[in-house]
Amino acid sequence: MGTCPRLWERFGEDILLRLDQEGAVAQEVRASGGRRIKYLLTKESVDERMKLDMLAEATKIQAHVLTLHGSSDSVIPVEDAHELAARIPHHTLCVVEGADHNFRQPAVAEQLIQRVVEHLTSVSGL
Repeated sequence: MGTCPRLWERFGEDILLRLDQEGAVAQEVRASGGRRIKYLLTKESVDERMKLDMLAEATKIQAHVLTLHGSSDSVIPVEDAHELAARIPHHTLCVVEGADHNFRQPAVAEQLIQRVVEHLTSVSGL
């Protein structure tokens, strides 16, 4: 996870080559409701991301952190959430069964609200 080895899986195998050649590549993703979101992926932003060691940076976080991660997330593997949880000192990880990356399933909304309220209550001392 530290240097984003899955980058080419997420954007396509040729992405790094195209970024080297072109400097930027237009991307499009499907959002909820079938909406299409277009954005520009730049070589500069990818280079910056590749240099970031997220696991090392996570150990520096001092705030209480709640991570909600869907068990059916096909964008970010749930193992990544477990890795971060193991490194952030004050961390609570909640894996939401059946939820995808965007928590689109109506059935998970109540569980998300409940987990957030529980977390805020526990860290605020209420």
